Order: sequence, then structure tokens, then C-alpha cells
Amino acid sequence: MSNETTISRPSPADNLNRSLACAVIAGGASRRLGGIDKCLLPLGDKSLLEHILGVLSAGNTTVLINTNRNLAHFQALQLPIISDTEVDHSGPIAGIIACLSWLRANCPEVQWLLTSGGDTPFLPANYVARFISATAKFNAGVVYAEYRSRYHYLNSAWHVSSLQPLLQLKALGKLSLKEALSRFEHRRIDFSDQVQDPFFNINTPEDYKLAKQKIVANLA
Repeated sequence: MSNETTISRPSPADNLNRSLACAVIAGGASRRLGGIDKCLLPLGDKSLLEHILGVLSAGNTTVLINTNRNLAHFQALQLPIISDTEVDHSGPIAGIIACLSWLRANCPEVQWLLTSGGDTPFLPANYVARFISATAKFNAGVVYAEYRSRYHYLNSAWHVSSLQPLLQLKALGKLSLKEALSRFEHRRIDFSDQVQDPFFNINTPEDYKLAKQKIVANLA
């Protein structure tokens, strides 16, 4: 497939929230879509990444992008671009570790990292606000999203104290986010009030076709 598009820089946020930062975890291989960089696919008049950044940037937080290739595509955004420490196809856990490590070194005041995949273009407008509220209220290591009894482990906020345990799990070859999350005290945020699945993600050509249909319906 050759449907990649260019991306534009989101508007800079004023009065950044310093307790939580956001990251787009887009370092996957996208094998079921022919190895393309999924987040650069066009959807409507924007790329998937632009849809996601529009929501994350509106939360007035620092926003990171975790990716391991096509770095030149992202330079215009002037956002921190974080690559995995080891590009060993360890999955999202490697991206979360890389972003937590960057925050510890560069933004020590930030206590939480809120993540989203690079293929979930229908995030709700209050995504960041809901997680900011939840992390302030819950005494938990991880807070993650639920939609109508389905759990979305990559749509989650990780406390910075989770970095070392995550490194240990990765070293042991335990790469599942579900398993990693189970090692921490955790809470869920229920997004079932949303009409459509806000965490619909694009993994296959069929998913991409359906996403195009959804975006047309949303604009109707």
C-alpha cells in the first residue's frame, strides 16, 4: 500500500499540565498492512496521526511520538521523537519503556505517561481529561480504558514508578501489556458512554476500509 501522507504540526499548547504527558506508540511493524507506517495513512482530510494528535494536544500536555522508522516524516511536528532503546520487535512495552525513560531524564515533574497506539483515530475528545482526573484520584500504578467490557491496555496511563518493573519484565521476555499491567495496582476508566468504539484500531486492510466508512458517517 502507498497511502501514506504528510503530517502537519499541531498548535502548541499553553499552560501545559505538568502531572501527565502523552505518547503515541507507533513503533510497530504493521505486518498485516504490508509493513507501512500505519499512523501516516490518510483518513478523511488528515492522517491517522493527526487525528490522534488533535485529541492529545488538546489536553495541554507534553506529547511524545514513539517510532522506529521514517523519522524524517515526523520532523515538522517539532515534538520529541523517541525510538525504542533496542529495536527488537518487543511490541508496545518497548515504546512505553522508551517514553518513560525519556520523561525521567527530561521532564522529572511528570508523574504519568498516557499512551495511545498510532492506529486509533477515533479517540474521544475528553480522552486526556478523563485520564488526568483518574490519575489524580486513583492510587494505582496503571489506569487503562474499557469500552463495553472490552479492555484496551495500550490506552492507558503508566506511573513513572512502573519503569523499573517494566524493564525487568522485558528482560525476562514478558512482553504482554496485559501481563505487565497485572503486576501493578490498576484501575479502569469506562468509556461505554461513547456511541462508537473510541478505541477502534486499524490492523488490516479491512479495518482501514471500515475506518474510512466511519469517518464519512461521522462527517455526514
